[in-house]
Amino acid sequence: MDKILRILHLEDDPDYSDLVKAMLEKDGLRVELVLAGDYADFIAALGTAPFDIILADYSLPSCTGLEALQAARQMCPDTPVLLISGAIGEHAAIESLRCGAADCVLKQWPERLVPAVRRALREAEERAQRKALEAQLRHAQKMEEIGQLAGGVAHDFNNLLVVIRGNAEIVLMDPAKLSQETRECLRQIIAAAERAANLTRQLLAFSRKQSMQFRPLGLNQVVENLSKMLNRIIGEDIESAVCQRGRRHDGTGAGQPGRQCPRRHASGRQTGHYHAADQLPTSRCPLTPGGARGAVRLPERIGHRHRHRPGTFAAHL
Repeated sequence: MDKILRILHLEDDPDYSDLVKAMLEKDGLRVELVLAGDYADFIAALGTAPFDIILADYSLPSCTGLEALQAARQMCPDTPVLLISGAIGEHAAIESLRCGAADCVLKQWPERLVPAVRRALREAEERAQRKALEAQLRHAQKMEEIGQLAGGVAHDFNNLLVVIRGNAEIVLMDPAKLSQETRECLRQIIAAAERAANLTRQLLAFSRKQSMQFRPLGLNQVVENLSKMLNRIIGEDIESAVCQRGRRHDGTGAGQPGRQCPRRHASGRQTGHYHAADQLPTSRCPLTPGGARGAVRLPERIGHRHRHRPGTFAAHL
């Protein structure tokens, strides 16, 4: 066994404790034995680093083996305890096992000590593995219950979305009676309902009631859809523009990836654009207030300094 076993030995005879250590090491066990000569030292040792096994003399002037066993069960409930005695009756041995002792070994039979220690360690390891499996099972059951709840919520929520989207599409069937702004609002309602439907599909996939279908995602289209909603909620004194390669969605010209175009509103306030390039040097264009901002480019010297790959990146805040 490669692992060093930490053993706490409650024994008032240091020579016998040395004998126990020698027998264990002779059997191939690597042992770190901590000797406690009385009950006070035993309690103090229990509060230190954890032990793999505890050996306790059944009869000591300061305490009995049952008292030591009870203290060990309270402070180290997962650590096996072996009781060792020069003379223990059958009734006392049965009572010790009933109280939680891993085994009782007579000092007159030293050949039983090492097998008893190995068996107690093996049983403790099996108990630990069983507890870990039980914890995994409880976690799996909990996740299954969460999945069932998510599936039920997704189903009910999807029914509401069908009503919202259906009514919006019915109103859009007669666009002549609607203003441009109203038509755009209805399209936004339909788009939001579609995004919400995607969320319900994810919840159903999480609950294992629907298989997941992976497909390429057009990030430009996602950002464009979100920018339309953003323009309506950020306030009139702030103007936003989303720039992509070759075109700009506010219709004023082409842009580059990551480019920000600060402009002044009619009220005189500068539009709110914040860019990660404010904190990094760029080789495209200077970062001057009111001017066009270039794509963020990480120079080679900064890339090596911060362990990042040099190159051009898009930044989002």
